[in-house]
Amino acid sequence: LWGHPIYDWDYLEATEYKWWVERMKQNAKLYDMIRIDHFRGFESYWEVPFGEETARNGKWTKGPGIKLFNAIKATP
Repeated sequence: LWGHPIYDWDYLEATEYKWWVERMKQNAKLYDMIRIDHFRGFESYWEVPFGEETARNGKWTKGPGIKLFNAIKATP
């Protein structure tokens, strides 16, 4: 229960992951290397409903997977 909001992956996919693409482009201007922590979460992640006191009622939810990274890679 870290309190992080869940990305709206359906919306992000509909926009060809523009938010992520722009985020990575800006990071590439600042850094020689970009480290992506918690890489597992892009494949699937444990989603816990808001307000839960424990993670017990969570569920595994599929992430964007390779589609996100292909969109980032395809952008000049």
